[in-house]
Amino acid sequence: MRPRAGGEDGTFILRLPVDGEFTCAAGREVWGFPKSVEELSFDYTDTSLTVALHVGGELVLRLRVPRHGVDHMAPLTNASYTLKDGRLHCTRFTQGGSGAGLALGPEGVELELGEHPWAKELRGLGLPAPAVLSTWNEHMVATFEEALPV
Repeated sequence: MRPRAGGEDGTFILRLPVDGEFTCAAGREVWGFPKSVEELSFDYTDTSLTVALHVGGELVLRLRVPRHGVDHMAPLTNASYTLKDGRLHCTRFTQGGSGAGLALGPEGVELELGEHPWAKELRGLGLPAPAVLSTWNEHMVATFEEALPV
């Protein structure tokens, strides 16, 4: 889904699992993001990061991505969309940082899906599939604006 507000493409946020109560509450109350507190684990190596998401003790997904890049990522402005109080809202945000890189193709990217209902939804979208590209930003910085009704 590619909602548009005033001609601006963006990402519709359907679910946003996090691992902390404060992050969950702030995201829900300020921006209306559909955050939930779930079990997330992070396994860093020098060359990759593996993230696993479990909900109710059941594996949703395990994703491995390469850690690559030494470039500076200039701030880019994006938009996300979500339902807040039953109405579509747009949150514009800017992100950038350092230690950034981009790689074309699936090399180093692996996605495993579990049997949780969320994993089944992802299968319905055609996943897992070979990655088209992967990005990394070791030291990301982001600023979020107010969520505005569309």
